[in-house]
Amino acid sequence: RSCPAGNYSRAGSSSCSKCPAGAISQVAGSSACEVCRAGTYEINRQVCNACPQGKISAVAGSAACSPCDAGRFAKEALMCEQCPNGTISAAGRSECQSCPS
Repeated sequence: RSCPAGNYSRAGSSSCSKCPAGAISQVAGSSACEVCRAGTYEINRQVCNACPQGKISAVAGSAACSPCDAGRFAKEALMCEQCPNGTISAAGRSECQSCPS
């Protein structure tokens, strides 16, 4: 029998193994799992999805994305950047806002 998507088996195996967190197999019958690249996270060990705005995964093989801390923002899903002078942000934001008058 063939292992379902999200699982794999090596030649001579008698059972299927789940892909590790942060890795996927998109099709049934896989012999290995692919590690999700930085900026993405795995869903059900079957697909790598881009991190939502304001969240990052800085390393390959992430099972989840992390929100940026308050005072930081994420334009891209790879790193949090510090808000420029005169601006602020709450945690998990994709942009900074001007300070209120």
